Amino acid sequence: MPITYETLTAFNDTFDKSVITVPAGYWVGLTFVNRDANVPHNFAVYTDANATRKIYAGGMVTGVRTVMYTFKAPYAPGNYTFRSDSHPETMTGTLVVT
Repeated sequence: MPITYETLTAFNDTFDKSVITVPAGYWVGLTFVNRDANVPHNFAVYTDANATRKIYAGGMVTGVRTVMYTFKAPYAPGNYTFRSDSHPETMTGTLVVT
């Protein structure tokens, strides 16, 4: 089963990346690093910026802490929205599925 690995860091209520690119249909191992002490963040993927349909949501991680999220990338290539559900206005990005 194909897998790809990525790392995403949360710090000062922002992500260190605004774009993550993964192959369609692959399992994704995402190392999630929360460097904000005593602040909960997570990584969640939605079909669009309006968060109308959730594809994946990892559990909240209160920092400082590192966890591994594992999820399957959508089979349909395109751009999807990722965010932290605790700070959806400031912590957002695009998951590009190729």
